[in-house]
Amino acid sequence: MSKLPQVIGLLALLVSGAASAGDSEDAVQSIEVKGTRTRLVSYKEPYDIAKKVQRATDGRVALGLRLVPSRPGVRVDDIKLWLDGGNESIPVKVSDGGVFVVPVKDEIAAHDGQFAINKQKGDLTARVVIVPAIERHAWTLGMVRKSIADAKSAIDEFTPWYQKPFAMRVNTVSVCTKAAGEPVRITQGGAVVATLQTSDKATNDAGQPVYCQHFKGDEQYDQASVLGIPDDAEVLFL
Repeated sequence: MSKLPQVIGLLALLVSGAASAGDSEDAVQSIEVKGTRTRLVSYKEPYDIAKKVQRATDGRVALGLRLVPSRPGVRVDDIKLWLDGGNESIPVKVSDGGVFVVPVKDEIAAHDGQFAINKQKGDLTARVVIVPAIERHAWTLGMVRKSIADAKSAIDEFTPWYQKPFAMRVNTVSVCTKAAGEPVRITQGGAVVATLQTSDKATNDAGQPVYCQHFKGDEQYDQASVLGIPDDAEVLFL
């Protein structure tokens, strides 16, 4: 696994793909996360990329980062992360698996913002992920199709031509749960027209095993049909 010394490698990470997209560990580039509570990395480049992703997809896709231990014994389930800039210090939600969405905060970016964390220098590396930014109740088959196209367009827009053959691929919107067999109901006009199950093994953005029901956007249901996302499910690009 190659390591880049600072956050300037984020764009390369974006086009090289994420673990959730099925890439091997060796194929995923990483950056060294530097600093303690007073400094992690500059906010500027993550902000710039996150802003472009947001604009290109009308907010339907977001830029995320997965924090990964760079040496044995480092925990990611107790991470505390802040975005500091000017007179603000905003807590950033990090999942138990070390994944967070890069906030788009124009004011902080204008004041030389930086990320801060409760870890030591060299404890972590970071990998880029692309995540859906759709409200759970707003998922329809039409939105599945649109968000897949958005994700592909965003990746293509920020991928240099010479790296396009190696860019991450987004093929599905997947509803995933930790346990197999959770129902995913499709409703139309308030009536259930199909009940599917999370049954296909996959790996989520945090590198954890999950069971998924995949949607490609070409399913034979009305595009206005609503996906019922289980309360304990996560929606991923896979």
